[in-house]
Amino acid sequence: MKSRIINNAKLLTATLAFIGSLGSLIVGSLAWFASSSFLEISRFRIQIGEPEQVQIGLKVPSSNPSLGNPDSILYYDTIDDVVLKNHDYYNPWMQFKPVSSMFQTQWLSNDADLSNPDLYPALRQSYKYGSSQKDTGPAEDNFYQFEFFLKSNVRIDLQLDPSTYLIADEAKNRQTAREYGLKVGYLNRVKDAMRVSFLTSEQFVIWEPNVNIAGTTEFGGRLDILDYDQSFDYDLSTNKEYMFGEYNSDEFLVYDESARVNNIDKHTTFNALSAPGVQPLSIPLSKANGLEIAKETSVSTSYLTDFNNQNAVLLRLYPNLPQRMVVTVYAEGWDRDMHNDINYAAFALNLVFGGRYAPL
Repeated sequence: MKSRIINNAKLLTATLAFIGSLGSLIVGSLAWFASSSFLEISRFRIQIGEPEQVQIGLKVPSSNPSLGNPDSILYYDTIDDVVLKNHDYYNPWMQFKPVSSMFQTQWLSNDADLSNPDLYPALRQSYKYGSSQKDTGPAEDNFYQFEFFLKSNVRIDLQLDPSTYLIADEAKNRQTAREYGLKVGYLNRVKDAMRVSFLTSEQFVIWEPNVNIAGTTEFGGRLDILDYDQSFDYDLSTNKEYMFGEYNSDEFLVYDESARVNNIDKHTTFNALSAPGVQPLSIPLSKANGLEIAKETSVSTSYLTDFNNQNAVLLRLYPNLPQRMVVTVYAEGWDRDMHNDINYAAFALNLVFGGRYAPL
């Protein structure tokens, strides 16, 4: 039986308007930002399937027993802000700060049971003074995670629809640029630093929205984060620059004067000077010596929205069998577009799920 594309008539439109302040970022405590400001979603919308085919289910929170037994699932034909608030999913004062999907194997092993209802994507905290230069431990906040359950009356292969987008809120960013004396072009680069991941019983995938080739972000390098003094951080006991992130071994690190940075145009966490008297770390020479830096396992929009790509199917829905999906929205701190001005920026996210009737 040949599968056919489902008409993208809208079943559910959940508009979560994160407008206004989402809280300030703390000065000096973040790996990728240094100044206090705001990062926000100006618009968030989810659309799924067709009315006669799919319902969306939300868990009953223990904080609202009037809805039913805690952790039981209520299904809706449509949802709005009131429903989401009742289920503790909507918080207009939620804060975004840079986190990272590095050290993914800490929560997602090769033999992990993706259907485990207690499995959630774990992001890593930002680096801060006194933390390890490697794994910082799981982040507990500063990102948005939305768990829901899909129930269909037919077999459907569900995937991301081409009308999905994550874009900079250019109008709001122009206003912010005028207010703070910033360059709007820098603010609009927020669209390149944001990520959305999807966890289902079928697979875990990270969507990198606005690139032709995904999965190029390296989870390692020199950083200026501890004192944020315009110089790469270094070990006071050895006078050698630190290597931050996820990589194979310190034994491959090479320190060489060719890596010394004496001048920079614009200071960022990734772009800093070499402190006088400190041995500079050469990433190219270290790689030639055997250093391997972990890379992000992300995929592009064209990959996820290709209905001829069976590997892009996020989930197969079976008649009347609830299926779980966890969507996580976050700012990837290791993305080199995550420069210091982006934490003033706003963006809009529109998720649209489409699919095909699955063959028997």
